[in-house]
Parts: sequence; structure tokens; C-alpha cells
Amino acid sequence: MFIHWNVDTQLGIVISHSLVGASPDYVERYISELPKTFYPKDFDAERLVILAKNAGMKYIMFTTKHHAGFCMWDTKTTDFG
Repeated sequence: MFIHWNVDTQLGIVISHSLVGASPDYVERYISELPKTFYPKDFDAERLVILAKNAGMKYIMFTTKHHAGFCMWDTKTTDFG
């Protein structure tokens, strides 16, 4: 089971794919505004493990850096995350 926990998660949609060919204004809002409101305090790893096991999953892969570049850790390589 792959878990994509990202700034998009708070909106309940995937918008990072729409960055391709998007206006600079749209990209700027995605990069600068969404991280300001992303507080994953409701992340429940234990609940996800239970759901995965109940679904017959054998492993979980947590995506720590999404394809849009958002990092789930502090890094000096980017301010996005």
C-alpha cells in the first residue's frame, strides 16, 4: 500500500498533476500557500496499518517526498516541505 500524504491531502484532491502547464500564479499558490495550512495532526499511522492489514496488504510505503517536490522532513535543499 502506497500512502501519498501531501499538501494536497488537506483539500481531499490531487492537484499536483495540474501543475504541468499551469500558470506561474497557480504554481506559486501551490508552493507558497498550501504548506502554510498543512498540519497533519490527524495522521494516524496505527489506523492505517490496521486498514492495510484488513485489506490484505503485506507492506506500507510512505511517500516522504511527493513527485511534486513536497518533503515530509526538514531539508536545506528546498523550502517546499
